Amino acid sequence: MVFPSPALTFPQKAAVIIDGGYWRKVQESLQIATLDFRAFTDALCDPAYRVRTFFFDGKTQANQSFHDNLRLLDRFEVILGDVVPKTIHCPNCDKNFNLETQKRVDVALAVELVHLATAKHVDIIVLVAGDRDFLPAVVAAKHEGVIVRLIHGPNNTVSEQLYQIVDERIEITRKYLESMKVQFGGASIDLQRSKIREPSEKNNLSQISSNEVYQMLARILDKNTKKTGQSKMTGPDLGQMLRNEASDWAKKYHVKRLRDLVALVNDRVKWEESGGKDYISLIGSADRIEPELAGSPIRRFLLDALKTAMEYNPNQTTLSGPYYGQVLRKMDKNWKKTYGVKSLTEALNVIKEKVSCSGSGPSLRITLKS
Repeated sequence: MVFPSPALTFPQKAAVIIDGGYWRKVQESLQIATLDFRAFTDALCDPAYRVRTFFFDGKTQANQSFHDNLRLLDRFEVILGDVVPKTIHCPNCDKNFNLETQKRVDVALAVELVHLATAKHVDIIVLVAGDRDFLPAVVAAKHEGVIVRLIHGPNNTVSEQLYQIVDERIEITRKYLESMKVQFGGASIDLQRSKIREPSEKNNLSQISSNEVYQMLARILDKNTKKTGQSKMTGPDLGQMLRNEASDWAKKYHVKRLRDLVALVNDRVKWEESGGKDYISLIGSADRIEPELAGSPIRRFLLDALKTAMEYNPNQTTLSGPYYGQVLRKMDKNWKKTYGVKSLTEALNVIKEKVSCSGSGPSLRITLKS
C-alpha cells in the first residue's frame, strides 16, 4: 500500500487570527502603510488553504473605513471591541499620559482561537500577535492537535514566552513580503495608530504624517523644476531651500540629517549618488504627479489627500465624507483656515470634475468619477 506524503495532506485548512493593535506596531516598525491583506493572509497559510481571517481590533471612528473595507474581502471577519482612555503615570518624568487601550479585544481573540481548535475546523491557526496574554489559548489549541504558527514583527515587539511556546514562527519583513509577492505601500499617513499623548498636548510626532514631509519636499522640488528645468536637486541646494521653508524641520520630524528626512518618504522621493554628489528627486515625477496637481494649492492638497485615502481603499471608488475629512485633518489640522474654505462640501467643488457627492454631514459620500 502506498501512503500519500504528509506534505500533501496536512495541513489542509487554516485560519488566520490578527490582533489589530499589534499589527499596527508591525506596520510602524516596517514603515508599511498599505497592504494586500487577502494575498498576505493567503501566503501566511501556505501550504494550507485559508478558510477565514479574523481581525480583532478596537472600534474607533478613525479606523472605521479600514474595517469596512476588510469586511469586503473574501472570507474576512472583523470583530471589534471598545477603545477606552487610560491614564498612566511616568515615574521618570513625573507626568500623566492618556493611553487609548482596547477593551475585551484580547479576550475575544483568545476565545476564538480556542473555539477554532476545539471545533476541529482547521489544521493550523496562524496567529498575528505578540502578547503573552495569549499563552493559555495557544496551549489549549496545541492540546487539540492544532498547529499554531506565530507571525510577528521585530523581536522587541513579541513576548519571549509566546515566541517559545508556538509550533512555528515567521518574522514579517519587507523582504519576506516581496518574496511572497505581496503588494505593500511605504510609510504614509497613519489613520489607525493609537496615540499616547499628554492630556494638554495638541501636537506630537504621532500626529505628523510622512505625507506632510512628502508635500514639503515635492513643493520644493517642483519649484526647482520650474526655475531650472531640472527634475532633481543636489543635497546642499535642497537643504538650503528646506531651511527657508521650515527652519526647524530636523526637530519637528525627529531626524538629524536630510538623508533621514528623505528616508521617511523613500517610496515617493529618491536619494541617489552621481558624480560624487547626492541628488534628490521625486520617484516617477513625470507620471506620478498628474497635470491637475500643478494647479492651485488647495486643488493639489485635495487631490493628494484623495490619492492617500484611496491607497487605504484600493478596491473602492466611494469614500465616506468623515473618513476623507479625517485624512485632510491628518495632513493639515487647520486645513480649512489654511485654504480659506468654510466646509468640506465647499472644498470639494474645487475638484468636482474628479468626484461626485451625495448626502451631507456624517452621511456624505464621495465617489470617484470614471
